[in-house]
Amino acid sequence: MNSNGRLMNLLLRRIKASPVLARVAPFALFLVLTLAADPEAAAKVLEARCTECHNRKKFEGGLDLTTRAALLRGGETGASVLPGQPEQSLLYQQLIRQKKPFMPHKRDKLAAAELRTIFDWIKDGAPYERELKAPEKTEKRVFSISEADRQHWSFQTLKAPPVPAGEGHPIDRFLLEKLRPAGLALAPPASREILLRRVTLDLSGLPPTFAEIDAFVNDASAEAWEKVLERLLASPHYGERWGRHWLDVARYAETDGFEHDAVRPHSWRYRDYVIRSFNADKPYDRFLQEQVAGDELWPGDPDAQIATGF
Repeated sequence: MNSNGRLMNLLLRRIKASPVLARVAPFALFLVLTLAADPEAAAKVLEARCTECHNRKKFEGGLDLTTRAALLRGGETGASVLPGQPEQSLLYQQLIRQKKPFMPHKRDKLAAAELRTIFDWIKDGAPYERELKAPEKTEKRVFSISEADRQHWSFQTLKAPPVPAGEGHPIDRFLLEKLRPAGLALAPPASREILLRRVTLDLSGLPPTFAEIDAFVNDASAEAWEKVLERLLASPHYGERWGRHWLDVARYAETDGFEHDAVRPHSWRYRDYVIRSFNADKPYDRFLQEQVAGDELWPGDPDAQIATGF
């Protein structure tokens, strides 16, 4: 019997015992039916939004919401509900909270109607008519590649297309083949100052110095450009600039992030290892192997230990 039913029976017994109550019985019955919370409505909200993470088997934060006893027992932070006091109940406070951590943790926040259902339910004493269930897990879809997937360009064998006729660099010829029918042309060649600035920023992340600009502008040799490239690739700033991309892939950080954000005091060793690897032009396969199993493959190499350690 739900709370409405219990209240109804109680009220009927009181009406039979009191002539005064009998006169206002219709109004009293109306109040019972309209003001009392519906436990089943609250149960459906909790099952749809909360019991996935807070059930008998998976009770995150130590909280199980499947029974009233477990609800009142609460979790790691204490009692989750104070029956009759929704504003003081931690469960309701978390549901209406606007800043993290709020609940549900991995879903959209509850709608206004859902919040009102939970509020009224706690106000009515948080009654349970039945044990709540966790949502059933859906079967994982089996991964497969269809014939249409196999036709995707990324799965096709690379082929060298015929280079369009004309003068200049082959890449420029491909571009002109598309630009000319549209009445467009290539941009004019960059000045030596602009060219140096572009390549220096690209390879080192830093602008060229005035001395470097003067040296390149005044170098009339055929090897001027190659000398610039060799100088930049030999610079320690090259590894700093391009190692950042790998650190992003590896999700490098000096703290754990998320809720606790504890400091990782030795993470800088991995950062410096990546920079050294780029500057040493380490082969890509060796670079990957060190990070997957460097401690097993090269136990005497400190860099391999650091690579696997991260």
